Amino acid sequence: MQLGFFVTAGALTPPLLALCRFEDEVIWCLCSGIFGAAMLIFVLTYPARRRAVAGTSAPAFVYLDLSLLFGAVVLLISNAAGRPLAPNAGFYAAGLTGVLFVSGLGYLHALGHLRRDDSAHDR
Repeated sequence: MQLGFFVTAGALTPPLLALCRFEDEVIWCLCSGIFGAAMLIFVLTYPARRRAVAGTSAPAFVYLDLSLLFGAVVLLISNAAGRPLAPNAGFYAAGLTGVLFVSGLGYLHALGHLRRDDSAHDR
């Protein structure tokens, strides 16, 4: 759910800045940097936050999902840095779309994990 809000905010911010007449390159650099940094913090702190709530370490699928999210973070931060191309809408959209897809995958992983736990309790 947190990632859904993140993607929504990330999708709404560039048009807002465009309406305020910011230059395109500034918009993509600024948004990529802010949302890339926020996602990096999310990825790096998630295992500790989860452990604090659940009392156990995260299952392997969580680390897979975090690795995939890290790929989106690299894309966003690369776009902010202007490497390999100048900051642009395409790389920004690809980074946000990656976050959205990985959040959906994470949801399916968590749902499958819960179903396995329920099946084990029924036996």
